[in-house]
Amino acid sequence: MKIAEKKGFNGNLIIHENHIEIERTYWNLSSWLAGLHGTHSFHFSDIRAINFKKRGLFVGWIKFDVSQRNPDFVHNDYAVTFESKNAEWENFYEYVKEMVYSYKDKQRSIEKELDF
Repeated sequence: MKIAEKKGFNGNLIIHENHIEIERTYWNLSSWLAGLHGTHSFHFSDIRAINFKKRGLFVGWIKFDVSQRNPDFVHNDYAVTFESKNAEWENFYEYVKEMVYSYKDKQRSIEKELDF
C-alpha cells in the first residue's frame, strides 16, 4: 500500500508500509545507460543509512545505503536527486527516516520479546 510519493529529478520516490520503491519508468538516456531504468524496490530492514544533501548549485539528493549494495553514489540506483525546494525535500527526508527507523525499532522490539 502506497503511503507517500515524491517526484525527483531522476525518479519517483515511493514509500510503502514496509518498503521503498524508486521508480524510473520514463525515458531518460543517462538513466538507461547507467542501468537505472525501471523500478528498484528494497525493504526497510535492508536500509543501513539514509543520507540527505541539500540542493546547492545543481541538485540535492536522498540516498539509501542498502545492505550488500555498492555505496558509490555515481552508480547508486538507491538515490533520488532533486532540483526543487530544499524545505520540501528535507521534510520528506525526515518523514521517510521516521518511517524506516520506527519500523526497525518495532522489529527489534518484537525480536527481543521472542528471545527468552
